[in-house]
Amino acid sequence: MKKLLGMTLLVLMLLILGACNGSEEEESSDDGDLEMSNIVISSGPIGGGWYNTAAGIAEILMREIPGLNVTVNEGGGYENIKLVDKGDAQIGYAFTNDVMSGLTGTGVFKEDGATENVNTFLSLYKSHLQTVTLADSGIETYADFGDKDILPGEASYATVQHVEKILNYYDISYDSIRENGGSVSYTGYSDMTGLVKDGHADVAIGMTAAPSGFIMELNAQDDIKFVELEPEVQEYIQEEVPGIVPMDMPAGTYDGQDEGVSTVGSYTNLVMSSEVPEDLAYKITKVIMENRDELEEVDSVLSDFNEDTMVEGLEEQDLHPGVLKYLDEK
Repeated sequence: MKKLLGMTLLVLMLLILGACNGSEEEESSDDGDLEMSNIVISSGPIGGGWYNTAAGIAEILMREIPGLNVTVNEGGGYENIKLVDKGDAQIGYAFTNDVMSGLTGTGVFKEDGATENVNTFLSLYKSHLQTVTLADSGIETYADFGDKDILPGEASYATVQHVEKILNYYDISYDSIRENGGSVSYTGYSDMTGLVKDGHADVAIGMTAAPSGFIMELNAQDDIKFVELEPEVQEYIQEEVPGIVPMDMPAGTYDGQDEGVSTVGSYTNLVMSSEVPEDLAYKITKVIMENRDELEEVDSVLSDFNEDTMVEGLEEQDLHPGVLKYLDEK
């Protein structure tokens, strides 16, 4: 009886010790990434390349990194950089020109000053400025926008500023469009298709991946055409907004598009909060790069994204330490 009681007490002690150790290990593990167990990716409007690829990245990260919860928010342009800088998001989509402006405190960041908590992360793909109208609209160039109803994106999108700078080349402004009887409405991609289709808007504009969902949807319902930018206008906007570069959207990007479209664009970059721990940033980088084939299936714009292009156009001193750790390992 005494022997049985002793054995029972020994087993109980071992169980208690094991539970304590397990609790300590779990607590230690939780403490390691607890502050970053929730990641917010601020992307772009639903229907655009940013949102699609962000959703794909989020799904892969939650599957491959146990305990990590990833939320994708709609956002836009330089506002995403500000959200990351303030800690309201940990990863943000932005164009190269806005990223550089944020790091140097120039351009749209001149008033607020340089960002303090932002590192560059990845360079994903090219984004084209796509200006679309119905085939029978009579619109040929931006010079024809003087009294039209245009959709340059949400007010927070960098595209809104870029489009107005292009219009300035023709001595047109958003105010003059309104004065002439036209309109400038700030809306996301998901609403653009219906507004153009129903005749409530003449032109929809987006700096986004090609092909883009909202243009594909409009193209499936109506005959469309793209408004090109003349070489002199491309040169002008390139000088006005460093980081914007001339780009040709290849023929066949959309059904029925038999010729290339001469326009401008920028690279889509990801920025990351400097508050993200190095080890977690390394894991995120590693998971994304090891599953890039799956991401290509999510959106074909990532077909050229690989280890040779992952930091294209980004300076080493601006990269997050977790990315540098991954690059050093490779």
